[in-house]
Amino acid sequence: MNTNAEIQLQISPINDDYDPNDDRWLDQVNELVYDLQKEVGDVHQESTAVQGQKGAVTAMMLALKGSGAIKGAVDMFKAWLDRDQSRELILTVKRDGKTETIKVSGNRMDKDDMRMFMEAALKS
Repeated sequence: MNTNAEIQLQISPINDDYDPNDDRWLDQVNELVYDLQKEVGDVHQESTAVQGQKGAVTAMMLALKGSGAIKGAVDMFKAWLDRDQSRELILTVKRDGKTETIKVSGNRMDKDDMRMFMEAALKS
């Protein structure tokens, strides 16, 4: 594994119980962002214009460098998902023109699988 490599992980939190703009859901997402920034690293938002629509699609991005950051992110994701079984995360890594995605939830999460997914993205 190239321990100096960095991956950009796109994080898409979802929950069928809330409208994406519901303040209660936004508070839960902000809690995840806060915890990731505190424990793992920089989380920022990237907006992409969508042709034919007003506004833009916003993605939450987390830069991960090394296996220690990956372990921290996996632990934060697990803790956040465990607090509400209806929460889900879609994690996407883009590398070398390929996109890989994994979807995890509080009742369908294997920490080892998620860690392997992210560590594979670090390999050069």
